[in-house]
Amino acid sequence: MELLKRIFLGLALCACLPLSAQMTSHLTYRRYTTQDGLPQMQTERLWQDSHGYIYIGTLSGFVRYDGKTFTPFLKGRRLNIVGFTEVDDEVRALGFFRRWKTVWKSTVDYVA
Repeated sequence: MELLKRIFLGLALCACLPLSAQMTSHLTYRRYTTQDGLPQMQTERLWQDSHGYIYIGTLSGFVRYDGKTFTPFLKGRRLNIVGFTEVDDEVRALGFFRRWKTVWKSTVDYVA
């Protein structure tokens, strides 16, 4: 009787294997480029604020992504963004000039 239980359990496990192999992930990804609105392709920092916006820091400023469009900040400047913080509904980007290593701070206010 014990042998029958083991055989039944083995067959049940084997029957489940093809089902798990057929399960596929429905996750997708999309690659964004400068044609989509990024200042440049080299990303230094990703950060999400309490409102759900995603900030992407690059070597040429940063953008705010709302799920559809990129809003650029410091466009055209050669500034390296290394961090973001949020204080009282205000997002601050911290970065420096790459050539002189001068620390600067840029502030982005929410537009409701």
